[in-house]
Amino acid sequence: MEIKKEMFKPLNRDESQKEQIARPSLTFWQDAWRRLKKNPLAMASLILLGSILLIALIGPFLNDYNYYEQDYSVVNLKPFTPEAMESNHWFGTDDLGRDIWQRLWKGTQISLFIGIVAASLDLTIGVLYGGISGYKGGRVDDIMMRIVEILMGIPYLILAILLILVLEPGLTAIILALSVTGWIGMARIVRGQLFQLKEQEFILAAKTLGANTRRMMLKHLIPNTMGPIIVSITFTIPGAIFTEATLSFLGLGLRPPLASLGVLVNQGYGLFKNLPWNLWFPAAVISLIMLAFNLLGDGLRDALDPKMRK
Repeated sequence: MEIKKEMFKPLNRDESQKEQIARPSLTFWQDAWRRLKKNPLAMASLILLGSILLIALIGPFLNDYNYYEQDYSVVNLKPFTPEAMESNHWFGTDDLGRDIWQRLWKGTQISLFIGIVAASLDLTIGVLYGGISGYKGGRVDDIMMRIVEILMGIPYLILAILLILVLEPGLTAIILALSVTGWIGMARIVRGQLFQLKEQEFILAAKTLGANTRRMMLKHLIPNTMGPIIVSITFTIPGAIFTEATLSFLGLGLRPPLASLGVLVNQGYGLFKNLPWNLWFPAAVISLIMLAFNLLGDGLRDALDPKMRK
């Protein structure tokens, strides 16, 4: 095909529109949310977690029983049978006649509470410790990191078991046991991020303009580490729930009448041959929570990674 001059014509552009923005600008968090919505597994996990949380909150109010009430007239009631549906024991009853529906969602409430509180303590201690270590550097960083290495050398589960044995078993003892060394991973993440950020141009500019240490940490350094921190939290919460379940399975968990998912799994394990549904339901909820948090964490890691931005 012959190319002719008549095939081309100049583009008439309005000079006043040269500086016009072609599309609205997005903040970092808006862009991260936009990319997270494109991840179907992450969004499905977010919806699943929201559904579990909602049912855990409203589930105990849907029938007239409670999680500790014993009724020996309906012991070992199978789930979804006509008798169970008629009496509103939808998930059946255990060997003491307690409603499994109530115990399951009460246990989910307690397990999520333990995981969220333990993750909050890890976040607070880890950000403070790692922030001071990474910002100060030098001899302060060397001393603080040697302390971390000593704590890392102590087996985590053994330390948690010893602490629970010393303290009176309960929610406080379990949360403290989970938080004794749980903050170490968060501290190392924050320290590594601060080592990279504190030499960046915008930090040097803030120092030149006279920003003090408090403003540097709160306005510049910590906000720019929120991406890795949020991703770490999504793995910390299921880790705390799983560790609590492990301790409860070993008989070091909550004491009656309280029941977490780990306690329910421990009780269901002993009845599995004759009453398998006592184990099925709490094991399924734990598995769904662990899977959803891990898939959501993977999605957040991709969404918050600046290298993935297009």
